[in-house]
Amino acid sequence: SSDLGIYYNFAATEQNFQVWSQQHSAWGGYIANVPNIAEISIVGSDYYITSGWDHEESHLPVWANKARPMSSPHYSEIAKKKIKVNSENPVLLLTGEVFNFPVLPAGSHEVDTLSFWAKSIEDIIHSLAEKDIQIILKNYAPRVENLLIKYSILEKWMQAGGTNITLLDINKKGAAHLFFQESSVVIWDMPSGGFVESVMMGIPTFSFWDDNFIRCQPEAKKEVKKLIEVGIFNDNAKQM
Repeated sequence: SSDLGIYYNFAATEQNFQVWSQQHSAWGGYIANVPNIAEISIVGSDYYITSGWDHEESHLPVWANKARPMSSPHYSEIAKKKIKVNSENPVLLLTGEVFNFPVLPAGSHEVDTLSFWAKSIEDIIHSLAEKDIQIILKNYAPRVENLLIKYSILEKWMQAGGTNITLLDINKKGAAHLFFQESSVVIWDMPSGGFVESVMMGIPTFSFWDDNFIRCQPEAKKEVKKLIEVGIFNDNAKQM
């Protein structure tokens, strides 16, 4: 769903091709859709494939025809790669997307809420380092890391971790699962697709969750509440 993809979609529609789209990670499933995804992926398609969900969002565009729930081949395959966890390994800390422009609060951060998000990450790094726990930090993508450098956030994170933190120079989107084997625990800043990957591979997994910044779908509220109750989702570093 890049800008170029919009033009492909228009050309296909004009020539009467059917357009099929698919659920983007957790969006449209248990996490409420980010509008910039929904307005392209959902309203721009004739058929919409989900990873099992079939509900709509009343405040966003909806698919032209009913959603087509299908099991995820990616999750099915990755679940076969169960990890034997070594408790002596470092904690793997993973950050998500950050946008330069405002988006409705739905789990992706933007520069207006950057300080809140950055402080949460800094606090968990500091808490782990105080306990002499080793940390591996992987950022979502180069564009996110560039923003973190621009706003002097990455510098603060590295200072908080001191000699206990290592920054991965591989920050390719979607590569997090390559480092699960080297970790004892995975901590996410939000529970999107990578969170599911780590659960499927059997590694202890935690995530930040704050209702002010991440909205879940009504259909997922019971499950989210359970994850909060057992301490897998936390809204601050102290609880984590």
